[in-house]
Amino acid sequence: MMDAGMTMARINLSHGTLKENLRLITNYRNARRLRPHKNCAFMVEIRGREIRMSYNVEKGNVIKVRTGSTAKMFGGEYDKPSDAITFRVNSDNF
Repeated sequence: MMDAGMTMARINLSHGTLKENLRLITNYRNARRLRPHKNCAFMVEIRGREIRMSYNVEKGNVIKVRTGSTAKMFGGEYDKPSDAITFRVNSDNF
C-alpha cells in the first residue's frame, strides 16, 4: 500500500521496444541511486491478452451501456456486429 507522500513510476511493457523499456528501467534505477532519500515505488505492467470487440451498429459508432443493465459477451462470433446488450469478441476462450 502506498502512503500519500509516495511517488509511483510506472512502465507498460505493451509499448516500446525491449531496448527502450530497458533504458527506462535503467533511468529509474539511476534516479533512485542519486536520490536515496526519495520514496518512489516502481510498477511494471506486463502485456496481457488482446481481446477486441467486433464492429458495432450503434449510432455514432459508440456503444452506451446503461448502469444496471446486463450485457453478454460471446467469443467465436467476431464477424457479427456488437450492440449495447451483446458484445462479440475475437477470442473463443470465454
